[in-house]
Amino acid sequence: MNQAIKSPKGVYIGVVKEGLGPSDIPHVMEVDANLLVEKLMLLKNPNLRIHFDYLPEENHATITHQAVFNALRLLNPVPSKK
Repeated sequence: MNQAIKSPKGVYIGVVKEGLGPSDIPHVMEVDANLLVEKLMLLKNPNLRIHFDYLPEENHATITHQAVFNALRLLNPVPSKK
């Protein structure tokens, strides 16, 4: 997998504090998101930029707006003017 990423890629993962996810096996969504980030980081691929965004002030209904805004800013930074 590590060798398959040959050009720069950005991954944004945004999560809210929602607690237990709906499934037969109890799991906490924030923990699942953190585990995914850790697995991606283990790839140690210099072409992979991973952004984890924990948004505890948002909820399931409101995260989309803030997460899309944050993702666009993090994945497409504006060069600083000097």
